[in-house]
This record gives sequence, structure tokens and C-alpha cells, in this order.
Amino acid sequence: MNEIVQLISSIITGIYSGIIVAKYFEFRTLREESSRILHKGLTAKDCGFELSIISSSLKRLGHKNTAKMLSEISNDYMKLSKSIEIIGEDGSISLPSIEEAPRINDENNRLRIRVANLQPSWFHIIFPFL
Repeated sequence: MNEIVQLISSIITGIYSGIIVAKYFEFRTLREESSRILHKGLTAKDCGFELSIISSSLKRLGHKNTAKMLSEISNDYMKLSKSIEIIGEDGSISLPSIEEAPRINDENNRLRIRVANLQPSWFHIIFPFL
């Protein structure tokens, strides 16, 4: 009888540990995808759309503060991109000048660092059923 209780306890502990690892992995995947989106150098509209989808996923997983921070990062990226996007008559987007490029690159790097520093809601990872 004691062995059966230990076996059931071990199975439940293993499943619970697997759920915690899966929840954290899902958060990290979304955070890394956010960083990749910023690295791609998408237009403000495309980047805002992609990051809003990720932000919604983070909210659904219970990471509300992180989702809010990602939305702020998205807004900052859109401000940065809109200040340099010059759309021509044919719909093409011109590149920033040589003088603006280092400043834009530095700002983009700061945004990626902010994304890399996003932290999960540990409460929702450790207690996934609440």
C-alpha cells in the first residue's frame, strides 16, 4: 500500500514539474520571438501587430505586467520607426540617413535589451492551475 502511494506521489510530482517547465518554456519562447521581431527591423505597423499578438498571448498565460511592458516597448518602437520611415510615392520605404543610423541602431538595441529583461509572473508558472 505504501509503495502505491509513493508511486502515485512520484507521478503527480513529475507531471507538476513538467507543467512548470512547459509554462516557463512558453514564456521564454514568446520573449525570444519578441526580440527576433525587433531584430528584423519591420515597419512600425508590422512590428506593432506582431508584438500585440505576443502581448495578448502573455496576458492569456497570466503575465499581465510583462504584457503591459511589451506593449510599451512596442509603442516605443513604433515611435522610433515612424520618425525614420519615409514612404515614397510608389509606396517604398526609404532608409535613414548615415547620420541617423547609429542613433536608431542604439535605440533599437535598448529596446531589445528591455525585451530580454522581461520577467515572467512566477506565481502563474509555479501555480499553473490558479
